[in-house]
Amino acid sequence: ASHESYRGNDFTVVGGKARGIVGNFVVLASDANVFEKVVRTQQGRSLGDSTDYERAVSVLPRDRIATAYLDTVRSLESAARSAGGSASQLAALGPLTTLAPIAVGVFLRGDGIVVDGAIHRSGPVSISRGPGLLARLPADTRAALSVPQVGPGLSDLFSAPSSSTAHLALGALLKARTGLDLDSDLLSWMGDVAFFVTDIAHLRGGAVVESSAPATSRRVVEQIGESLLSRGLDVTLTPRTPQQSAFKVRSRHLPTLHVTASKSDVQAIFGSVPLASDELHLGDEPMFERAETSLGQDYSIKGFVDARTLVSYFERGSAGSTALPATAKAAVRPLSFIGLGTRSDRDTLFARLVIGVN
Repeated sequence: ASHESYRGNDFTVVGGKARGIVGNFVVLASDANVFEKVVRTQQGRSLGDSTDYERAVSVLPRDRIATAYLDTVRSLESAARSAGGSASQLAALGPLTTLAPIAVGVFLRGDGIVVDGAIHRSGPVSISRGPGLLARLPADTRAALSVPQVGPGLSDLFSAPSSSTAHLALGALLKARTGLDLDSDLLSWMGDVAFFVTDIAHLRGGAVVESSAPATSRRVVEQIGESLLSRGLDVTLTPRTPQQSAFKVRSRHLPTLHVTASKSDVQAIFGSVPLASDELHLGDEPMFERAETSLGQDYSIKGFVDARTLVSYFERGSAGSTALPATAKAAVRPLSFIGLGTRSDRDTLFARLVIGVN
């Protein structure tokens, strides 16, 4: 360790990392140059003087106990330079290079810990309301995440000039393996997608994809099944009917995969049969309802974790590993749920994460 000083501020360098006190703050820096930059900032312009920063944090709750800020574009540029990338490689990131700064605030409530995030966009932002696919997942779902309008979203991404190479390569690969066209056979009918897990220890779960063109999605599922069968996989095809097409794939290392295309969606589920419309769903579960309520009326729930399952999973330790240390167990034991929601207000997208605590 070496003890150094800069403009009257003492700091210590250990293993290249610098730490010290500047004014009323403890500063932990990646190196001495960064520490010295913080010292200079205290005597000149700081992040708080930035218009981008002020706009980003202005929409966060004032009673927050912590704030995080990310200048997206500058961070990407810095990462590209550190990796030896060029300007053309950075441009290949497409829409990511136009993202506005992101601000995150943390605050406490009686029922848990709340993390709010916000990002401004260049135009109006529209978010689907309500739980959507999540509420229709199996009642024994332990973790789930919904992604809205995957087909249109990927189509917009691939339409950018910087994404044309990836679009062509992916389309050619899909065509060669299955005979399907990426745009007309897949992206054209894909709506919201929900991923879910029902058994963490045994990797049981799957995905549900909304379909706006059931006839097309049923044909696609049948064609994918035939392609997998022709490649020597252990596939059982179910004869296609006007209402459904399906196949299942057996493997020695994973639970059986059931793929079914019905009137309104495509389901790919490991270890269980397709979801029945008359069975209990996640939306009927009290813990899911509690998570949805905790987000607030303005937020639409997009992610859910039944933390009680995680607690019991970590309490006994996962297969082939040791259980968590006692201090970690004590930290996770009070958790009840994790809920993720989104909302929009004109040109701003908001996200909220609530960690329920008993």
